[in-house]
Amino acid sequence: MNLSNNMYSRIITTFIFSLAYAILRYNIFGNVKWEDLPLYVTNKALSLTVVLLLLLSLFGKNKTHFAGIKFWKTIFVITTLHAFISFKLLGPEYYNKFYLENELNITGYLTLFFGIVAFVGILILNSDNLLPTENGKLIIPNPIKRIVRTLIPILTAGHLISMGVLGWLKPYNWYGYLLPISLIAFIAIVAYIYITKQK
Repeated sequence: MNLSNNMYSRIITTFIFSLAYAILRYNIFGNVKWEDLPLYVTNKALSLTVVLLLLLSLFGKNKTHFAGIKFWKTIFVITTLHAFISFKLLGPEYYNKFYLENELNITGYLTLFFGIVAFVGILILNSDNLLPTENGKLIIPNPIKRIVRTLIPILTAGHLISMGVLGWLKPYNWYGYLLPISLIAFIAIVAYIYITKQK
């Protein structure tokens, strides 16, 4: 996967910004331990990176190329890391609001549902030539890909709402009065959906 220097710089800059914000919010102003930085806090940064990259794909001189196949492969790699780390951490210790007496509650189920379906959508966009068929390798028709691209931001918004909306309504509980990462990501997704509909 050959990416231009412009793409690399956007990806790296976006991740550095996301990680710095996550550290500031959770480790410095919040009560998250520094030993949780490698997985829990970095996972927050990965999730924000994916959403911000979606929004950034709409801007710049190379926006068409940046939003093409190579871009979605990049999104797939980062989202895969986010998914694996999330399932590794999934439990009352890190995500207490998802549980009721050690069983997933409606918040947990909805968050997982929207997240998994969105991930499947990203997987579909990257599945060309991966599976054999009677006529060669699997190729997903472009009309289906267009539908999937439309659904992924909507599903991601559902994932973010179900996960964070209760916390968004309590700004007095925000670490350092900094916006929750899920809220920033939701705003970015809404902006992405709005801008794409205007085109």
